[in-house]
Amino acid sequence: MSTRAWALIVGGVIPAVVLGCFGFLQKASVKNGATPAVFMTVAGFTIGLCGLVHWLGGGAAVPGWRTVLVCAATGLAWFVGVSLVVVAVQRFDASISQLTPLYNMNTLVVVALGMLVYAEHKDVRPLPLIVGAVLVILGGALVARA
Repeated sequence: MSTRAWALIVGGVIPAVVLGCFGFLQKASVKNGATPAVFMTVAGFTIGLCGLVHWLGGGAAVPGWRTVLVCAATGLAWFVGVSLVVVAVQRFDASISQLTPLYNMNTLVVVALGMLVYAEHKDVRPLPLIVGAVLVILGGALVARA
């Protein structure tokens, strides 16, 4: 199997399954009494602990301040997005099966930023990308109406 195929499996297919479980477990947490604050604290602590074990076990160097700031901004973005999903499930009894396809339209934001900031437009074919983006939008619209 090619390196590119492995990259897509390791960085795409497996995370899709794991993050799908995340959405399911997120709703299960709320159904079992977790408030947004409890969910974010327990999930965040678990992420921090796992990250620390991974960091110390891998012998990584201490990062510079820019790295820390970008990682913190990443965590803040995750916190805001996930907190809003938890609020929607808890306060408005939202269906996780409808929310997940909607918030996964984040794909379009990442694609656009990757093209603009990292010049990834040089590595992709535009027609399949545009067709895929349109299908993501249509899928989100369909799921929201389900």
